[in-house]
Amino acid sequence: MQKTDSHITLSASDLSNHLGCRHLTQLNRQVADGQLSAPFQRRDLRLDALRARGFDHELAYLEHLKAKTGVDAQAVANDLPPDTAIARTKALIAAGAEVIVQAALTFRLWRGRADVLLKTATPSKLGNWSYDIVDTKLARETQGGTILQLCLYAEMLAELQGVLPERIGVVTPLSMEPQWYRTRDYLAYFRRVKSSLTASIDVPVVTYPEPTTLCDVCKWQVECRGVRRRDDHLSLVAGILTSQRRELSEHAVDTVRTLAEVPLPLTFRPSRGATESYVRIREQARVQVAGRDANGHICELLEIQPDRGFGRLPEPSDGDLYFDIEGDRYAGVNGLEYLLGVAYRDGDAWRYQPWWAFGATEEKHAFEAFVAFVETRRALHPAMHIYHFDHYEPSAIKRLMGRYATCEAQVDDWLRNHLFVDLHQVLRESLRASVERYGLKDMEAFYHFTRDVPLREAGDARVQLEHAIETGQLETLQRELTPVVAGYNRDDCMSTAALHDWLEGLRRQQIDDGADVPRFLPEVVAVTEALNARRERIARLVDGLTSDVPIDETMRTVAEHGRWLLAHCLDYYRREDKVLHWERFRFIALDASDYVFENKALGGLEFIARVAGKGRLPTHRYRFPPQDCGIRNGDLLSQDGEKIGTLVNLDLQKCEVDIKKTAKTSDVHPHGVFEFNFVDSKEMENSLIRLAEWVIDHGIDAPGPHRAARDLLLRLPPRIGGSVSLTVRASSLIDDAQAICRNLDHSILPVQGPPGSGKTYLGAQLIIDLVRRGKRVGVTANSHKVIQHLLKGVLTAADQLDVAVRCAAKTGKDGALDDDRIFGA
Repeated sequence: MQKTDSHITLSASDLSNHLGCRHLTQLNRQVADGQLSAPFQRRDLRLDALRARGFDHELAYLEHLKAKTGVDAQAVANDLPPDTAIARTKALIAAGAEVIVQAALTFRLWRGRADVLLKTATPSKLGNWSYDIVDTKLARETQGGTILQLCLYAEMLAELQGVLPERIGVVTPLSMEPQWYRTRDYLAYFRRVKSSLTASIDVPVVTYPEPTTLCDVCKWQVECRGVRRRDDHLSLVAGILTSQRRELSEHAVDTVRTLAEVPLPLTFRPSRGATESYVRIREQARVQVAGRDANGHICELLEIQPDRGFGRLPEPSDGDLYFDIEGDRYAGVNGLEYLLGVAYRDGDAWRYQPWWAFGATEEKHAFEAFVAFVETRRALHPAMHIYHFDHYEPSAIKRLMGRYATCEAQVDDWLRNHLFVDLHQVLRESLRASVERYGLKDMEAFYHFTRDVPLREAGDARVQLEHAIETGQLETLQRELTPVVAGYNRDDCMSTAALHDWLEGLRRQQIDDGADVPRFLPEVVAVTEALNARRERIARLVDGLTSDVPIDETMRTVAEHGRWLLAHCLDYYRREDKVLHWERFRFIALDASDYVFENKALGGLEFIARVAGKGRLPTHRYRFPPQDCGIRNGDLLSQDGEKIGTLVNLDLQKCEVDIKKTAKTSDVHPHGVFEFNFVDSKEMENSLIRLAEWVIDHGIDAPGPHRAARDLLLRLPPRIGGSVSLTVRASSLIDDAQAICRNLDHSILPVQGPPGSGKTYLGAQLIIDLVRRGKRVGVTANSHKVIQHLLKGVLTAADQLDVAVRCAAKTGKDGALDDDRIFGA
């Protein structure tokens, strides 16, 4: 944002910043008007590294384009004056340059730099060409701000070429091919945000520096944090949500101290969320204020709950490990866990063991070495556990297990027998401390832990090392940086161990005071012979498919990558099932009051009455506090993991839900429920196994059965017999699609498009044509509802074309069919 000749000029970053923080818009406006000076910015290595990563990513994409097309990009230099850069861009566009980098665009009060313009054959006022826009972004998922920026560039480019680009593209680290988005799908939202920004520039509004996701990279973060601390802002309360702050403000509770003094029981019923959650944050504020007033560290032990807090701590073992991982999400295609470290006792001494990885092959070997180390230690100390802080470590281990399809039996056994112990969860459920966040570093003052490596030095070293990993410059920095990062990782492991000792001491204190605090005793689950046999079979197949395939994806041939994909598909359904069960266990571990904040759960249930329902089993109606909820028809489980019943009706307006109970739960009224739908995938898994066995015996590209599936793995286009081609005449899409389907040679015809684009209509026409020719057609989908929707389209088309068609469908749990003409099976 800049002011020239009494006019404010806006950029694409101003638009995305406005979406993330309205207060930032007002601060930048005051700077542009000369009412405020921008804060001094100390050099931030993290931001420097992010900018360097972004530049490297853009350069990699341009190199990919050149290798693919043989065309050199034309760049508009960043150091050119604005008007000169705009003129240079216009000249390149008018000349029809194939690729334009850092294109300088302008329209009215807007200016911006588009990463890449790609020439396309769409006619415009320029001639028989125009341009599409591509942005290179480090984020693996496209953010709303990116789409808004691209829409702005599209609007500015439309002014130059006379036509709006049909699509906008984003290149992420996952692929050098752009992810394309239809421009017009986002224009309404773009115009709304743009008008909000321009209105706030024209008529300044009063805003407050609410904390947002932009704070960590914002130049105003120190000033805004100071304002919130001066005002004793509610965001300083550990664990408070934005929705809770808004709710409290409506009741004239605007500061931490005011919240700490709210009388209990609460005199108001929250409009959103459970009352218990507001009592919890009120008590958190009280302890923080008490610690502030005493100028010290205060903690209070919470009421003992079975299997919560200290009840999650198993009996300590001489073999216990304290585990921490350092990861870089921008490294390579999938990110990189570049350091796995554990601290452990060896008699009276402490040992630290690191495993380093600077590439995919080393990451796999480091993971396998860590698993082998744990298994060896378990053999010596069967009662050992792996202690960590927060969820990152077990989540990373699950990712590595799935990514490399290795050590799955061992990791499954760890998870099944609760080898991982999250001390962050134990901490939050056991005590209330006078801290603004329950991070490991924030808690170290309570157990008097001193780090060997200063945090600022460690942070700078991590940033530099991660950038070196991403850019392949390890040789120059590795020897200097790895000891510092290893020291930081060791400090985290040792701090986790010290936290464990402190928590054990608090537990003993409760027992000394007469409390009964049982140890966590997980049920030992034995692996069945059938599961072991299945694991061995899958392992043999994976080895047969991948024994000669490079770990690094960039070094594989198409056939090798196809075999690699097939190998990793073999355990796909079991991996997906495991994710469902992991989520189920996560819900079981939560308190029912926390379900209010979960999309796939309902919390704060209160029984109303039994209502009329089908069958002899009762249907019970419950009310609940207002909350966001993504549950639809499906099974619900109570917070202890037992099946409660089936969702019959959910009314988010009335905040009521009807649940048809099971025979065992007809008299049970849960305080919270969550969704858990499990589908037996054995047949689909067996189909993949048969395909893998055939490929091992005959090769992935040999003549024979399973051709369509193997072509998909090899990324081959559909095989079509006769003189038919994939070229579609614009006036006869249905005729062309029907001709292709009649001539498919053991192949498939993918049809893709957004909702409302005619996929169901086209599918119905194709089915009718095949039925006319004496074919029997099967329809599969992810739900009965989707299948029945297509069958209804088939029946409608059959009536219009006067064709006799019979449709049968397998019914869902409720036995319902959407159309009387569809036969139930």
